[in-house]
Amino acid sequence: MNKTLICIFALSILGGCAPRDQVSFNSGGIKQTITEGKKALDGKFPLPVYPGAKPSGSVAGETEGADSSQFLMIITNDDVDKVSLYYRTELKKQGWQMDRIDTIGQTVNFACHKGTIEGSVMVSGDGKHTTLTLQAGRLMGQINPPTDENFVPDKFIPPTD
Repeated sequence: MNKTLICIFALSILGGCAPRDQVSFNSGGIKQTITEGKKALDGKFPLPVYPGAKPSGSVAGETEGADSSQFLMIITNDDVDKVSLYYRTELKKQGWQMDRIDTIGQTVNFACHKGTIEGSVMVSGDGKHTTLTLQAGRLMGQINPPTDENFVPDKFIPPTD
């Protein structure tokens, strides 16, 4: 009997030392959940997930008022151009409205919305891997159509030629 109790006690202690791949906590009225590895791909993320990409983790924040935001970080060996082309076509195919596409060097950022969800996909390459950061959350205002000129001079940044 004593050996059985000792074994149960030892297993419960060792079980508490097992690695956790998901942690949730409440802070400032927001429930935050951090997930590592494969569990980050639970199939519920609203934006398309690049085929064959490996998840590194996700972060989700949710309030009682139904405001929420989710981030998913994934990595692939495909180059930035191939991944960007996928998102350029797949977002439109799945009904996302493209609000803006910005390209700076080996980084492409897609800003989009669909219904009451706004999202962004940042595709960034380092020559070996391409890292993707996907974000989705509740639309918090009206989306203005993109313009050719976003710069508005003011007293801190005067107009230039």
